[in-house]
Amino acid sequence: METFLRLVEPNNDIAIPVDRMNEDGLNYLPEAGHSMGFVNSLVIDGPALAHFEGGVPNMTIDIPCRNPFNLGQFYYMMERSVALSGYLAGHNPFIQPGVEAYKRAMFSLAGKPGWEEDGQAIRKSISKLDKKII
Repeated sequence: METFLRLVEPNNDIAIPVDRMNEDGLNYLPEAGHSMGFVNSLVIDGPALAHFEGGVPNMTIDIPCRNPFNLGQFYYMMERSVALSGYLAGHNPFIQPGVEAYKRAMFSLAGKPGWEEDGQAIRKSISKLDKKII
């Protein structure tokens, strides 16, 4: 599954300059009045069409403009979809042993009160890793 993100109204758009030698053969873009925003749109539409025609499911999410509200909505949607996907796969996405292990290591190494004993053991493990890497 391919997901494309399109910023409908970018905060800025860059004009494509005309190359007096036209060495790349792309002068038709600025001569037609196209900007980088136009090219960015093609970078989404071209692969989306090719994937569709090739049988690859895909979707494009249009974000109206870049601001905290729209980005917050997008992040929330993605977080929720990850949680639902976990549940559909038969997992509790909020119980992650790997995440708990790295949080334990970070708290211990940072000297969080009550984690001193773990911190010593983790430091020993890290020093053994360093010797194996060298």
